[in-house]
Amino acid sequence: MFKLEEALGQRELGELRKVYDEKVDRLVSMLVLPGEALPNSKSRRSFSRQFDAARTLQHPGIVPLLDGGDRKSTRLNSSHQIIS
Repeated sequence: MFKLEEALGQRELGELRKVYDEKVDRLVSMLVLPGEALPNSKSRRSFSRQFDAARTLQHPGIVPLLDGGDRKSTRLNSSHQIIS
């Protein structure tokens, strides 16, 4: 479950939000993609494969991906650790 803290702005792919992630008990950023960003099942599968591959990356210069998924069949979300 996520609790919206504040909207951080609009990005090329979607809206960036600062949220509290109860699952990991910390503030994270979440990129919310509109349904039209991934118009068909092929593009959603491609995004999911890329997301899964990016989750395995570990490097000091890369913000770790924590979670992602589908909500109400209209959006895919990905959350990232907030770096202060």
